Amino acid sequence: MRLVPQLQEPDLGARMGHAMQHAFAQGHRRVAIVGTDVPDLAASTVGRALQELDSHQAVFGPAEDGGYYLLALTALPAGLFHGIEWSTPTVLAANTANARRLGLHVAPLDTLERLQDIDTVEDLRCWCARQQRPQQQQVVQIGSGNPRAADVQQGQAGQQPGSRQALLEAAFQIIAHVEVPDPTVLLSR
Repeated sequence: MRLVPQLQEPDLGARMGHAMQHAFAQGHRRVAIVGTDVPDLAASTVGRALQELDSHQAVFGPAEDGGYYLLALTALPAGLFHGIEWSTPTVLAANTANARRLGLHVAPLDTLERLQDIDTVEDLRCWCARQQRPQQQQVVQIGSGNPRAADVQQGQAGQQPGSRQALLEAAFQIIAHVEVPDPTVLLSR
């Protein structure tokens, strides 16, 4: 697996397209790009997307907000990311429509599970709440010395429980333990 630094470009489609073009230019036949703001994304999900490329040309991992957290392709047709209004609830629908219009055989959208990406403080609050079991605090396992999801609810350093500051500090502590550029390109020959 190699990581490709992202293009310094404000348009997300241009950055993803550049990373994927680079991977295909290196001779890879299957390429997956994933967002790094999806804490529940498992390596097995990425593996499943790559396997699905045996019978499809495009696989999307749908996000709960109408976007997607993963895109796996066997080729990158020109125009795939054109006309997409990023950070809107129509991203997945628009990009799958582009893919089909460009002749790609797209896997059914329920092929991969729908996951939540973390775009806002409210998204983080919802994700942390899902991590807690009734009557029990669950540890967020990303690596050694990581913060607990409970820290977000209890507050930190005397802050109000669930305050915006406590949420942001917990998020930054979690993110600090994940050293992956965004977007990430996973390559499979």
